[in-house]
Amino acid sequence: MTNAYSKNDSRRRKYDKAVNKILNFDELYFPSYSKKLKESYDKKFLFATGTYPPQIKCFDLKNMGIKFTRYLNNEVRDFKLLNSNWEKFVILREDRTLEFHTKQGFFYNLKIPENGFDLSYSRLYGKIFIPSLNGNVFSVDLTEGKFSVSIKNNLKIEKTCSAINESETIIGLGDSNGTVNFCDLRTTKNPFKSFEKMTNSDKNSSSVTTIRFLKERSTKVAIGHNSGEIFLYDLRSKNPILSKDMGYNLPIKTIKNFINNDFIISSNSREVSFWNIKNGKGKISIKSKYGINDFCKLKNKDFLFLAVENPRIMVKSLKKTNSLAINRKTF
Repeated sequence: MTNAYSKNDSRRRKYDKAVNKILNFDELYFPSYSKKLKESYDKKFLFATGTYPPQIKCFDLKNMGIKFTRYLNNEVRDFKLLNSNWEKFVILREDRTLEFHTKQGFFYNLKIPENGFDLSYSRLYGKIFIPSLNGNVFSVDLTEGKFSVSIKNNLKIEKTCSAINESETIIGLGDSNGTVNFCDLRTTKNPFKSFEKMTNSDKNSSSVTTIRFLKERSTKVAIGHNSGEIFLYDLRSKNPILSKDMGYNLPIKTIKNFINNDFIISSNSREVSFWNIKNGKGKISIKSKYGINDFCKLKNKDFLFLAVENPRIMVKSLKKTNSLAINRKTF
């Protein structure tokens, strides 16, 4: 019995030491504020963008140190990792420039005709998709080195965001009118499905701000709006499965979900909320006195990183949050 207690105590001390090491990670810092966060596919690195000056940093999550810092000529609108680790990534800058990086550093710049709002990347087809201000969707084929207009929009309705599903066969494109069009990546000529004007009638703004396909549920998609509402849809149906209002009438910034469970994390500039996918009921809510720009929940660890309007990137230990009534195995 004594050995069992001593083993448990040893594990607890080891875990607490690891938690304190992450929570006191001094290099999670930008001169002004941080904007975007992403975890690498191999779960070993955390990428962050911030300013000023505009820069991107890569943090080593195992050794709790900084891997590199690279300075940029303009602020980052979005970025995507192109392989499983830290070596290749692409940045969409606010001056209509795509900037490609390899492990050696800067590699190539590509100017696009219109302002892009975000990036979607299909690893299956090796293509980057950029929805633009005038409603067109540009693509870059990384295997052939070709740039093209994948989807033309004669109505000139501003595209605001995009997302690709887990099986990488469907792209969803949101616009300023509150419509989301879904296209087959094998053709990308005409949408096969559209959801229009999905916000409630008493809300003033309907612009789509973020789209998230749910992992391992390739036909289900969560759509966030400028009004603070989130709608959960199944592509096989025209009616929403669930609607949730985060309140405050603030735009939805980010939506993510857990693998093999029924919980979603969503954020606006004021809080990050964990809620049940079946009934929309919240489990916990993490608020910040600084404006929240983005968040990243580590896949294999109980930590939440917040990019905020403050020099320091915030870190929260979810296991130390007593109100989180979710088994650790579900993360």
